Amino acid sequence: MNFPIYENERYLMREMTTEDANDIFEYYSDRLLMKYTATPPHIRIADTVTMIRTLTSSYQNDKGIAWAIADKIAEKVIGNIGLYYVGTNKNKAAVGYNISTPYQNQGIATWALGNCLQFGLEYLHLKCIEAKCKSVNYASERVMQKCGMKLHEVNRSPFLVDGTYYDIKTYSLKSL
Repeated sequence: MNFPIYENERYLMREMTTEDANDIFEYYSDRLLMKYTATPPHIRIADTVTMIRTLTSSYQNDKGIAWAIADKIAEKVIGNIGLYYVGTNKNKAAVGYNISTPYQNQGIATWALGNCLQFGLEYLHLKCIEAKCKSVNYASERVMQKCGMKLHEVNRSPFLVDGTYYDIKTYSLKSL
């Protein structure tokens, strides 16, 4: 299967490559942005290259799919999103995404998540897609809600980052 591509007038979801490393490192090294994720900030560009190789191999190994989100006008990767299989029968997946801070609150994450969920449910025939966020990540929570995901559970204080415990909210979308 050819890698699925989504685009609108301004943005493009396409396969991620190591040539995107500098753009992706720019937002993965942003400590303020990464404090809302489960991923520690990248310290070296090599961290980003390793992550890209891991994410792209998930598609090649039929374990998931990851897209780079590019601003077509700026010719720059400004985010990423991906589905990763959970379990052995591939009927459930987890979704994760990041959008560079200057591009947040513009509907990009909602557009990308909508495409990703549609792909997972309609093409991959997943039964359930889950997404998690720290309870303080209100923007990500709103994106999930806008895309029809429902709050599934709240894990109280299981996630420790820099001496602070965060509750984790799990949202899910199930096929009909």
